[in-house]
Amino acid sequence: MKGLRIDRATSILTIIFITAVSAVFFLLAITYKQLEKLSENTAMVTTSLEASLKIEEIYKDLKDIEVERRNIIILQDSTSRFFIENKIRSINRTYTDLSRQFVGNTTQTQNLSQLALLIKDKIRLSNKLLARKLNYSNKEDLQNSLHDGDFIMKQIHNK
Repeated sequence: MKGLRIDRATSILTIIFITAVSAVFFLLAITYKQLEKLSENTAMVTTSLEASLKIEEIYKDLKDIEVERRNIIILQDSTSRFFIENKIRSINRTYTDLSRQFVGNTTQTQNLSQLALLIKDKIRLSNKLLARKLNYSNKEDLQNSLHDGDFIMKQIHNK
């Protein structure tokens, strides 16, 4: 009866093969974990980019309101009223979307609430102008109104 002969070379090759396969599976597991983390980070970056774009859109709309408010004050341009009203609606929609995006983040929610107060001040200033026909024959009233608008815009820019 012939016995099963295990060659020394065959056992070494078997050990090397098992070690190589184990190393490949270990590397696959590490790569999978890294890809999961990369996906999470990509999602965070995308969310941050969308939030930044919405904040920029709000800021742009506020700047447009300020320009149109000055047009009403200085040039007595009545068509600017409709533009301001449309921009205010746009700001409200964008702010609502932005606040939904920051539901779980307390720090961003606090920053957003502070920004909301500044936006309300700006809209209040614009609505004050839209509510009545102001006569800025007094130079001091004109300067105060323009200064208030500029001051609020600087605060919003800093925020």
